[in-house]
Amino acid sequence: NFYGFVVSDCQGIDKITSNPHAKHIYTVQAGILAGIDMVMVPYNHTELFDDLTLLVKKNVILMD
Repeated sequence: NFYGFVVSDCQGIDKITSNPHAKHIYTVQAGILAGIDMVMVPYNHTELFDDLTLLVKKNVILMD
C-alpha cells in the first residue's frame, strides 16, 4: 500500500514564508502537515530537529 514519498526542495522549508527562514517553527509545521516526508536542510538541521520535536511533544504533529 505504498503511495509515494514526498521530498522537499533543498532549503524549501525555509522558503514557505515570503521572508526566508522567518517563523521557522510555523514553516516546519506547515511543511510536515502538508505532507513532506523528508525535509532537505543542508544548514541549521539542529533547529529543524528541535522545532519538529517540540511540535510532536505538543501534539501539533502526530508521531505517526
